[in-house]
Amino acid sequence: MGSSSSALPSSTALIAAFRLPQFHNGEVDSEDLELIAQELSAVGERVSRLENDVAAVLERMGDIEKVNGQLEGAALTTARALQEISAHWDSVYEAMRRHEDVENDDGSDAAGY
Repeated sequence: MGSSSSALPSSTALIAAFRLPQFHNGEVDSEDLELIAQELSAVGERVSRLENDVAAVLERMGDIEKVNGQLEGAALTTARALQEISAHWDSVYEAMRRHEDVENDDGSDAAGY
């Protein structure tokens, strides 16, 4: 983003730095017109830099939103995979319990004595 030097001055600073043009016989002094033109040009350049900074930030936000969507998709895929793994382990544990129950019903103990 832009540096602090590209920031617009406060309204108080602008008022203090800006003097009203001097009128002579109903006409504005050409030096005052030149000064006003220079100040407007400087403000225009600052506004242009700010617009460019805002455009860059908006572009970055778009990129961030795209990556965020991809991360959300990956998180959902991971959650589904973990659910599937958990279901498989539940099946394994259930089969082990059934095996133990069958062994206990046969009268043999698990130690093989």
